[in-house]
Amino acid sequence: DGDAGVRAAAAMALAVLHQRVPAAVEPHLGATARLLADDDGMVRQAAADTLAQCGDDAVPALAAVIFQGTHQGARTRAAAALRKIATMKAAAVLYPLLNDPNHMVRAYAYEGLDEMGLLENILVTLD
Repeated sequence: DGDAGVRAAAAMALAVLHQRVPAAVEPHLGATARLLADDDGMVRQAAADTLAQCGDDAVPALAAVIFQGTHQGARTRAAAALRKIATMKAAAVLYPLLNDPNHMVRAYAYEGLDEMGLLENILVTLD
């Protein structure tokens, strides 16, 4: 839609719908992830919040943005959403981002893994 308010509202509606009928939302998570690169900040934030609320179901769409995308802002927002998801499925995507060239992506990966207690385990194992 050409109206940013409509795009943001649609993204937010998906988060609510996902709580009730996750299977109905899953096919739309890729399109929602593409909104992370939208021209409008409200749309970008709504998409990031929605994807984080969708949890593990959104991890593949977020991983696609990070590993296949070139829009650095979208990649950063995807890493932030993965940090909020904070599951082992999200951690599997965050771990390789510790070496990402984008310092913000690296920071969200580090913070997410640290908050899950996974960095301490990795560092202890390396000693």
